[in-house]
Amino acid sequence: MLCLAIGGKLAPPSQAAEDTFFGDLPVVLSASRLMQPQDEAPGATTIIDRAMIRASGARDLAELLRLVPGFQVASRSGHTPLTTYHGLSDDAPRRMLVRVDGRSAYSPYFVSGIEWGKISVDIEDIDRIEVFRGSNAAAYGTNAFLGVVNIVTRPAADTPRARVTSNLGDDGIRDTRAALRLDLGSAALRLSAGRQQDEGQPDLADNRRVDRADMRLDWRNAPDQQIEIHAGLVNSKLEMGTFDDPSDPLRNRGDDAAFGQIRWRLTRSAEEELQVTYFHQEERSRDAYRLLLRETLDPRLPPAVIDAVLAGYGLTPDANVPVDFANRVIRDDIELEHVQRLRHDSRLVWGAGHREDRLWSPAIFNTDDDIVNRTSRLFGHLEWRAGSRWLLNFGATAEKSNSGKMHTSPRFSANYHLTPGQTLKFSVSRAYRIPTPFEARGDVQFREAISGRLIRYTLQPSNGLDPERLTATELGYLGNFLNKRVTVDLRVFEERIDDLIERDKDAPAPAGGTSLLSGNVAPQYRNTGEAQIRGAELSLVYRPALNRWIGLNYANLDINAKGVTGTLADPLQIHEVLATTTVPTESAALFAHWTFGEGWSASVIHTFTGSMNWYATRTRLIVPAYHRTDVRFARRFALGRTRAEAALTLQNAGSGNADFSPEQAIGRRSFLSLSLEL
Repeated sequence: MLCLAIGGKLAPPSQAAEDTFFGDLPVVLSASRLMQPQDEAPGATTIIDRAMIRASGARDLAELLRLVPGFQVASRSGHTPLTTYHGLSDDAPRRMLVRVDGRSAYSPYFVSGIEWGKISVDIEDIDRIEVFRGSNAAAYGTNAFLGVVNIVTRPAADTPRARVTSNLGDDGIRDTRAALRLDLGSAALRLSAGRQQDEGQPDLADNRRVDRADMRLDWRNAPDQQIEIHAGLVNSKLEMGTFDDPSDPLRNRGDDAAFGQIRWRLTRSAEEELQVTYFHQEERSRDAYRLLLRETLDPRLPPAVIDAVLAGYGLTPDANVPVDFANRVIRDDIELEHVQRLRHDSRLVWGAGHREDRLWSPAIFNTDDDIVNRTSRLFGHLEWRAGSRWLLNFGATAEKSNSGKMHTSPRFSANYHLTPGQTLKFSVSRAYRIPTPFEARGDVQFREAISGRLIRYTLQPSNGLDPERLTATELGYLGNFLNKRVTVDLRVFEERIDDLIERDKDAPAPAGGTSLLSGNVAPQYRNTGEAQIRGAELSLVYRPALNRWIGLNYANLDINAKGVTGTLADPLQIHEVLATTTVPTESAALFAHWTFGEGWSASVIHTFTGSMNWYATRTRLIVPAYHRTDVRFARRFALGRTRAEAALTLQNAGSGNADFSPEQAIGRRSFLSLSLEL
């Protein structure tokens, strides 16, 4: 929402944008769907601006969340980053929403909720990233269960006329990106394209080549109207498989994603604004291979014994299993949003939306038919300035899908301004997370090609799942000391999740579901878990100038949980409630950036993550606590009329560590970058 309260009125978009960067306090756009100063947002927010993004040296969006307290970031492979807030995750996190310029990038179609590699935006085109720490279902619905990452790209007119960036480094890093701006009278057009490629992590089959293209058109078609058109596509070629596992052969997977979005905004007056957003999105994946069944059996068995086992099941020695994880997703989403000042002391934003997802994947849903999910939503948020020091916020989103009843996620918050630079915050909220299609309807079976014999039953449908339910309470303090350029952000919270959906890997198979390799077992999702997370997050930032800062984040978390328990059969495996190990007790980050004479600058990000488990690793071993240090040195200079920057980035300096599985160490990596802007 591009309106900002100034002197009791709503500022026009141009003035609002100026205040975003030059005001006393940062402005957030997405906490309540109202543009508001950070100290008036109904919860804790972290802002990663353009200068921080560049100074980080990050090649991937997920890396930037290391700068946010309470987040855990790992790499299942070189092309599969994992991100979660306050744990409760496995190798497919799905309890957090990511938005890009008002478009939901949450895609819980098959397994995970966020496919970072399918986001088309160029990291150089990002203006800022706003992270709402805590549930924000009251503003954005079920997908914002544990938080929202809102990515805001730069207006097209704010893009350099031309830009080229290249990275070259270890592990086959070969990145090239380019952007071009065209001024078309009352419109501005940005075109961005690039390729990202590397050889992934040592000892893993995870090479990648990702091609991206993105377009944004901003058109002021009338004095009181603006049209934004976005479009983008991603084409990926990803190496998959395991070197020493015949059941997971080496192969290449192809992914394609494309979207188109149009947003019309009408500013009727300084007090009122209306916008309508529609987007269409399509995704496709190709991942097919064939398994020779005898190679998936215990390799310690003599060949004659293996042949006898196969014969006992009526199978020949050359019995094979075709695997084809091809899938297609089509999403259409339309949303209306209206903001209006009701009186001098209150503002209201309300709206409605409808989304339709059409999913096709015979291997995952055991049907050639489309799985159709339709969701309608109605949302509203009222901001009331109850006095010179009090600001109250009331908000809720009601959602109804074609697969269940309506669920309403409300929130109440109160901000009390102790002084012009210090604010106390309190909020209480309720949120629901509706089961994903994969959780509710996944039916993954592997059958022999000729006989049709069931070889393995990987997942059976989980009918009757209830939504997860979250009740959250938090108390916060935000202090902004302008004379010292110091910001203090403290959040203390309790989050209780009921009906937690977990995967029961020992669930009995349904009638007729006995398989050769799994016996009478077919995993299933169930509402078996409960979790109570308590903790505190602290963020301290000293920023004397836009391009100089020193920051420290710290999070202390404690979780009590009930649910699925690990096995005692193997002493190396976990034998406690799995959810209790998914949250590190302590985590911290120290980040700094400083500029020197002659255009030189240096950055460092040092993070510490306590021991935790993503509870779907191959052996379920807890990942030990680890440190990671990234360092970047850069020099800005001029080549005639061209602005240039050369940089050296060293990631994971020091000894190697593991962030996803203790068996999977990540080593040091360095690369050189050159950026030219005109």
